[in-house]
Amino acid sequence: MSPYTGKAAVGVLKKAGGGELRVSYDGPFRTSVKRLTGFLDLESGTRYLTTSLEVTWEPRYQPLFLKVTPDSVKVGDADQRMTTAPQA
Repeated sequence: MSPYTGKAAVGVLKKAGGGELRVSYDGPFRTSVKRLTGFLDLESGTRYLTTSLEVTWEPRYQPLFLKVTPDSVKVGDADQRMTTAPQA
């Protein structure tokens, strides 16, 4: 049981740990979400979410340099609505 369901009710949440990894494939690259860390600043009401990603590639590639500079980050909510996250 958890009082933190985001609704005006106490709910039952899925047991933490051992969940399914979120994986994205793009050409020879595979990106998976390894860890999500969020916090809420109670004084300002600001919310933050840090996502740790693992990027792997096919063995036939031997990248010398991988530069990650996203133009934007899109996030979705439980209702599958997508929005662009503000740049830090």
